[in-house]
Formats: sequence, structure tokens, C-alpha cells
Amino acid sequence: MKVAFLTTSFPEKGHESRGPFIKHLYDHLIREKVHIELVLPKGYHSLKDQGGIFPALKGNIINKILFCAYTFHFLTLIPLKARTTDIIHANWSYTAFLALITKPLHRKKILLTERGPEIVYTKNPIIKHVVRFVYTHVDTLVTISSSIAADITSIYHIKNVLVIPNGVDRNSFPEGKEQLRKKFNIPLNQFVFLSAGRLIKRKAIDQLLPIFKEISTGDLYIVGDGPERASLERLAQSLDITSRVHFVGEILPADVFQWMHAADVFVFPSSMETGGNVLLEAVASGLPIITTNVGWAHDVVLPGKNGFIVHPYDSLAFTQAMQTFLKNKTLQKKFSNASIHMIKNNFKWEQCAKNYIKAYTTLLSQPL
Repeated sequence: MKVAFLTTSFPEKGHESRGPFIKHLYDHLIREKVHIELVLPKGYHSLKDQGGIFPALKGNIINKILFCAYTFHFLTLIPLKARTTDIIHANWSYTAFLALITKPLHRKKILLTERGPEIVYTKNPIIKHVVRFVYTHVDTLVTISSSIAADITSIYHIKNVLVIPNGVDRNSFPEGKEQLRKKFNIPLNQFVFLSAGRLIKRKAIDQLLPIFKEISTGDLYIVGDGPERASLERLAQSLDITSRVHFVGEILPADVFQWMHAADVFVFPSSMETGGNVLLEAVASGLPIITTNVGWAHDVVLPGKNGFIVHPYDSLAFTQAMQTFLKNKTLQKKFSNASIHMIKNNFKWEQCAKNYIKAYTTLLSQPL
């Protein structure tokens, strides 16, 4: 089986943290003997370093011009690369739209994995119309969490949305928590809240910092980088919590697990997600979770069992959840064990790849 794999995000030299989940799927499909033709215009880094292409276009005329060149480049690559493949797998609706435009040239069936929450929940009527066109014209529509599938059905009236979650690697380290904390220069007796991800608007770290100011003890470590970092650092300074809030910066995806194994509780205040890979990683690392009800929250967090789920921007509920863990170390340990059990037999990359191969096979058995 030969698949044209369309994506805007894939790890490149110097940008290894971009789209690691796409690389994981790519690698596991290859292990399952699927031939992958990667379709990805190289470069265009300024379009991809703002937490997604579409956020990078806001108020930036240079990026808008660059986006036109990027789109034209993509349009030329798709028929060229797809002509020798059996099927097109488009990641994000933008690439599916381009595949649909060029369909008269390649005449391939198109499977779309929708991964972009900004697209699903867009308020722009023109973009919403285009998204509905894409969802109704691709041959198979896949998304990565049950909550997003339900929202797509509700917003766009699309039935039969297939759910194929991403996988997650359950990494273990020879170093224990004590050794990892020495490595990261974190006192062993310090209570550590950890947040991880791109520092962009929808991750809502600007909502987390005022919440953390109300927490009397513990430190907050923020792993990741992005366009919001400078403003978040200024906010932490204005709140007078710079001594307790630590911006770690961008690190290799594999190293995020080490930080998770060194932490006590994972906090995920995001306002919008299709899934949230760091949420899977935190559960796989055995961390108790405090998350908003986005993406995989209801798939991997059982409230009162391995974490708490709150509504986005519900500062009081988030504060109370953080204080609960600070006051009750026994509960923290109990939730940690439940997280490990929750992820143990679920969300495997091997199964994710097999689910896609099943979807490919089903699609190819149908007439064009």
C-alpha cells in the first residue's frame, strides 16, 4: 500500500519539536509495511513557528505573502507526489482542501485527519463554509478524540466521523525522581506543578499565572516556547511570582518525559484542543492531572480518580484543584497510580497505525 502523507508539520533539523506525533505515526506506518510519500514543502519556518499557520497570518503581511507561495508550492507537490500512490492521507483540513482542488490531476481518494482546533471552532463564516465543504467532500473524515468528533457532528452536521486517537510512548528512565531533580536543579522537597506545550494564546498560560499567584506554596515549571513567552514572563513579573515560576524553554520532545517524571502534578489550562498530546504524555508518566474539558480530557482523566476536569477560564475550580493536591499527598499518590493504569493498555502507536491501515483498506475497497 502506498500513501501520500500530506502535512504542514513534521520534525526538521533545528525544529525537532514541530509535529513529533506526525513523525511517530509516519514511523509506525512504515513499520507496518506501508510505503509513505511525505508531501511537505520544506522551510517557511516563520509560518510554522507561531503555533500553527493560521495564527501566524494575523496582522502579518509578510507571512500572508509567504502563505500564498507556500500554498502554490503545496499545490504543485500534491499531484506530483500522489500520482504513484494509492490514497491521500491529509493531516489538517488545509491540506485536504488542497488535495480536493488538485483531485482532477491525481484522482485519488482522500482521508482527512482533522487536528486543528482553530479550524473546527472558527467563527469566520468564510472559513467555516470552506471547512464544511472539505468535511463533506473528503472520502473519510477522521479526528483524534471523541469530544472533537461530537463537536464536528454538532457544528457541521457531519455523521460517521471516525475517531483514531494518537499514541503515546510510555518512557521509563534509569534515573528516579531524586536524580532527575538534581539534574534539573529542583529541590527534592519542593512541590512541582508542571505545564508543557507551545506558548500560544489557546494554551491559556496567561490564565494559569494569576491562578498560581493564589497558591501559597510550590513552584510552577513551564516547558515550551512560543510567541507568547515574553508577555507571559512580563505577566509573571507583574504578579510578583517570578521566583516561583520557571520558564524552561523549548526542549526535545523525548526530554519532556523527564520533566514529567520529575514533577508532582500536571496542569493543562488550554482553552481549545483536538487532543492535547502532552495530556497523554502526562498520564503515561503517572502524573495526577488538572485539565480543562478539552480534547482528550474525558478520554484519559476520570474526575476524582486520576485528576480533575474544569471548564476553561474557571479560575476558582482550577485553584481549588491545585490546593487539593498540595494538602493531600496521599491523594496525589493514589491519582498517580490510577493514571498509569489508565494509559497502560490504551493509546499505543502500534494500534494507531493499524487503525489507519484498516481505514485505508476500507476506503480503497470502495469505488472511486
